Amino acid sequence: MKYQLIKERNPLLSPIEQIFYNRGISLQEIQNFINPTENSLVTPLKFDNILEGFKILLKHIKNWDKTYLQVDCDADGMTSAAILINYLHRRFPIWVDNCLSYHFHKGKEHGIELNEVSDDIKLVIAPDASSNEFDIHKQLYDKGVDVLILDHHKAEEVSQWACVINNQLCDYPNKTLSGAGVVYKFCAFMDNYFEVPYAQDFLDLASLGIIADVMNLTNLETRYIISKGLSNIQNPFFKEMVHMQSYNLQDGVTPSGVGWYISPYINAMMRSGTQEEKKLMFEAMLESKAYTNIPSTKRGAPIGEEELLVEQAVRVASRVKDRQNKERDKFYKEVAQTIADKNLNKDQIIVVALDDCNENLRGLIANKVMGDFHKPTMILDDNGMGSARGISEPQFDDFRGYCLSSEYVNWAEGHNNAFGVSVNNVSAFVEEANEALKDVDFDSSTYKVDFIIDESDLDSSLLSEVSKLDKCWGNGFEEATFAIEGINVTSNNIQLMSPDKHPTLKIITRNGVQIIKFKSSEEEYESLCSDGCVTINIVGTCAKNVWNNRVSYQILVQDYEVVDRQEYYF
Repeated sequence: MKYQLIKERNPLLSPIEQIFYNRGISLQEIQNFINPTENSLVTPLKFDNILEGFKILLKHIKNWDKTYLQVDCDADGMTSAAILINYLHRRFPIWVDNCLSYHFHKGKEHGIELNEVSDDIKLVIAPDASSNEFDIHKQLYDKGVDVLILDHHKAEEVSQWACVINNQLCDYPNKTLSGAGVVYKFCAFMDNYFEVPYAQDFLDLASLGIIADVMNLTNLETRYIISKGLSNIQNPFFKEMVHMQSYNLQDGVTPSGVGWYISPYINAMMRSGTQEEKKLMFEAMLESKAYTNIPSTKRGAPIGEEELLVEQAVRVASRVKDRQNKERDKFYKEVAQTIADKNLNKDQIIVVALDDCNENLRGLIANKVMGDFHKPTMILDDNGMGSARGISEPQFDDFRGYCLSSEYVNWAEGHNNAFGVSVNNVSAFVEEANEALKDVDFDSSTYKVDFIIDESDLDSSLLSEVSKLDKCWGNGFEEATFAIEGINVTSNNIQLMSPDKHPTLKIITRNGVQIIKFKSSEEEYESLCSDGCVTINIVGTCAKNVWNNRVSYQILVQDYEVVDRQEYYF
């Protein structure tokens, strides 16, 4: 196990200041980051084409024109669409109910589905998608159909056949907004025109979309949206999901909590749900539909019994996620066996062909392979198309960029380390990568830690201070990590809890701090528990534990190493 400080410890800084310093945030910004204010918001007028887009939308509303909205196939796409529809329904409910239609992709596609745009449509709206679909824009333009795009994805240029509002394609200073963030800003612009305060009510959905799309959360405007959105959750579906996950979110709704316990359910629905199930979840996000009564689908419910749409949607989301996980695990076993049989782990990039797998699961499987083998991974079909996942390491932090530089890659679209890809010659691509990346040691990863502390210096006061930042942790502002050295383990201070169901190691340090390791085993416990002493170093994060109204602080183990064994300990 290797670890090193993110930055050398500055003795003039407090532990909290050191954490911010390590993440490139100035001391002057700390308080504004922890407690962001409206002063962090950028005027929507900084977006190119925002006035034009508003005028186009308003024209079609005034004309009672039929409008088609494309719901893109991930959590950001779904929340983006829900924000816009909720806003418009508050202002123009009759128009929305009679003139606005929406459609979901069947799989993991992105962008506008032309075959779903009927001949009577006069306006197509694409939240979180379509910036680079120039041919589609041209076809719609030639038919007299306006196209309004509210997106955050990069494109080679701004389409001349659509009205594109995109923070990546103009001088808007915040590049960390996802599609949901861009739609929120568009609604904020409409607020100014209509002189209403509606947009602020959709900060919760904006924060959900931004977190689910794994955007960097260190920009102060993005930080404000996240902080305000998660502190006042009003959306019916989001609120019901928080209720369902109350045990896991018992310390409150945080960015990391949303990332672990809320957004995966939406993504599972978009990957593995039927069209009916997707529609159910989406309408649970719509204020005008979520609290309507529909026939109950509860097991054993009598005929004629009803329930709220939003309650059914949350239950179905849980069922779909379980279904997805079972299917993912089945294919993962096949992939892991293929890697072992063909010795694919010897390659710098692991590429596995899995032709009979549901294409919507390839990203999940690639992510699990990448995590288990700690190498960039592609899961492709027999035609070389599929999903890729990379490693957020300084030595190789843009897998997509690397792929685009290869002549053997036809295209790679998405984020730096999570994207769809097409490879025209897999064996040549792997051979090329083995040579180009031969000096990159993926197997010997080094943990980047904020503090290296001797066990004798570890106390609850430090952990208490660090735990106060729990509502800040997220992508770009990762949770503080500790390396604790010289922890002496004896039979007197180690315990194996829940050995039959969820074996968990608990070690008590000399200062009373609990060291917790989940997913342990009887064998691991026996290897550390002895009449003598086993000395270990660990890498882990801080957690607050509340039990019977008593608060304690723990270190959750990510990894550890044994550095010494003594037969006797006095």
